[in-house]
Amino acid sequence: MRSEKEGETAALFNQLAEAIAILAFAPGGIPSLSGQRFDAEEILAGFIGIEQARAYCQRVRTHA
Repeated sequence: MRSEKEGETAALFNQLAEAIAILAFAPGGIPSLSGQRFDAEEILAGFIGIEQARAYCQRVRTHA
């Protein structure tokens, strides 16, 4: 589905992507969205380790 208004579909998609990114920082992340789970802590743990990921996500949640 595409909007008849120029740029509207892209703008809505970008807003959805931003909302998913923000909600991924909630404790437990987003359980399932079309079969895909979004959990910032889990994703970051693969890069920086679980302890640093937990600390980072906690800081983000406290300062949001």
